Amino acid sequence: MMTNPQLTAFIERNKLETAYLTDAAKWYTGLISAIRAHQHSATNSPIDSTVTNFERTNNKQTPVLIGINGCQGSGKSTLADYLATYLTSAYKMNVAVLSLDDFYYSHQQRKNLSEHEHHLLQTRGVPGTHNLSLAHSTLDKLQSANNKSAPVALPRFNKVTDNPYPESEWPVIRGAVDVIILEGWCLGVQAQTDEALLESVNNLEATKDKYGVWRRYVNNQIKHHYAALYERLDMLVMLKAPSFDTVYQWRLEQELKLKQQALTLSSPLGRVMNESEIKLFIAYFQRLTEHGLTTLPALCNWVFELDTNRNIVHSYSPQSMQLDHYPAIFTDLDGTLLDHDNYSFTPALSTLAKLKRAAIPVIPNTSKTYAELLELRKQLDLNGPFIVENGAAIYIPVNYFSHQPIGTIQQDGYWVKSLVHSREHWLSLLQTVPAQLTELFTNMDTMTIDNIIDATGLDEASAALASQRQYGEPVLWKGNAAQKQMFIQHLKKQGATILEGGRFLHVCGDCNKGKAMNWLMNQFKLFNPQQTPYSIALGDGNNDIAMLEAAQYAAIILSPVHIPPKLKRKQRLITSKHTGPTGWAEVLAKLLPKLLPERPPKLLPKVLPEFELTTV
Repeated sequence: MMTNPQLTAFIERNKLETAYLTDAAKWYTGLISAIRAHQHSATNSPIDSTVTNFERTNNKQTPVLIGINGCQGSGKSTLADYLATYLTSAYKMNVAVLSLDDFYYSHQQRKNLSEHEHHLLQTRGVPGTHNLSLAHSTLDKLQSANNKSAPVALPRFNKVTDNPYPESEWPVIRGAVDVIILEGWCLGVQAQTDEALLESVNNLEATKDKYGVWRRYVNNQIKHHYAALYERLDMLVMLKAPSFDTVYQWRLEQELKLKQQALTLSSPLGRVMNESEIKLFIAYFQRLTEHGLTTLPALCNWVFELDTNRNIVHSYSPQSMQLDHYPAIFTDLDGTLLDHDNYSFTPALSTLAKLKRAAIPVIPNTSKTYAELLELRKQLDLNGPFIVENGAAIYIPVNYFSHQPIGTIQQDGYWVKSLVHSREHWLSLLQTVPAQLTELFTNMDTMTIDNIIDATGLDEASAALASQRQYGEPVLWKGNAAQKQMFIQHLKKQGATILEGGRFLHVCGDCNKGKAMNWLMNQFKLFNPQQTPYSIALGDGNNDIAMLEAAQYAAIILSPVHIPPKLKRKQRLITSKHTGPTGWAEVLAKLLPKLLPERPPKLLPKVLPEFELTTV
């Protein structure tokens, strides 16, 4: 039961359930402590070596400027209100709250802008539609305010009328300010490269900005004007949506609230949008929202990851975890991260969560198909790159890097690098197998869903996804070892590569998990030249050998059905004592203390640690 009247009022004005306060205490306590530490450091010595030092002028306290980023409907204004309420009630701080939206140009000003620059600038939202001079002058007044200063007026924008409120209706704050909170959907998002602007991201850009004039204007505004605003921030917080797809529903809920507000205040409803207008409106935000979701977390002090219901599911502090050397974990799935018999990954869940909080990428490198990975990644809560069909292709979410890697194509929201021929090529080679061997194998293309279920133990839906191969062809071998060698040698002469997995032979091109991993590692190095990535690979089968040999660190996960793969390497190699996901979590538990040292990043060693060889 709440006893703080200010928090009670916060719940009432935001129309929230009281459970919000329980969740807030769970997730935001560390953030509030960091804000207090920052505010303390403005007039005193830093509490510890990781606290930022702020400008000091004649020992006068400098307000701490906190930025909150989040896409539309993510809860930025609610978080800003909670922080202000808590800091005011618990610590008697004087807190000013601003929204980047409050600095939008008026409807007429944007009309003038659209006539001179591009017609899409008539719609408020993107960088270039804000009055940055007003934003800077307001921050200047707040940061220099003292008990003798005149009250500072805080601009407010009326989204119902699509115009700023009259200055006479702006709220004011009096006296010296301790904390300034500025929230905005694009706050902190960096400019894109020229190459990234070439491809349209939606129908709005394709039809209304065919030549890219609007998106280049917006990008230049970020580069030359908004960057100066971002530089004023002392701390940046992100409410990270699961994807841009959730924005429509969240924005629809926002618009319904605006409608209710207009009805309550007897305001005109002309500018409250219907569903089709919302879909068009959010298209203006798609490019930078998607760009921000992939690039901004690494630049933030705090990241709170949301599910589709806006519940926080993870939080981490990327800037405190930026290492000179950082790991990328490449993992096989079947028999490694997934149990061989029931495909469960429950024993690995806590380890996966720990890696996510530490912003360490976990990259599936598997014989599974693209269709299978789309569903599995959701279950595993992974949102980075992945490698399919034994290294045949690498899928990278669009905007994961600052621009599209050379040699990739854009497809279904991914940059795709293919390393081999398509499935049809390998199916044609199987037609050349000598007649005496044709009865000794069944290739997946000829199998029914029931056949695949019988061979793999998958459920019907998963078996259907497994059948949707794009690059290679799995073969279920039924003959003896000598006949299998005859089969393999014949196909090798035709230019095929044969990889042996846990259940199938995979007929494919000259690719393997190691080559695909190395290609992706090169992209990490190319796009993050200031840091040095290193690879950790985990696998259980012969088709993992190339990956395990090529990685800087390797872990063999014991299998319940076959002997471990034989590797040439002896250094930086671990073998699990347990099978499947239990073994997966086991070996990473040995590595994590070395990967995530508790000491400050600046004290990290400049050389990679050695791991002892562990044998079965």
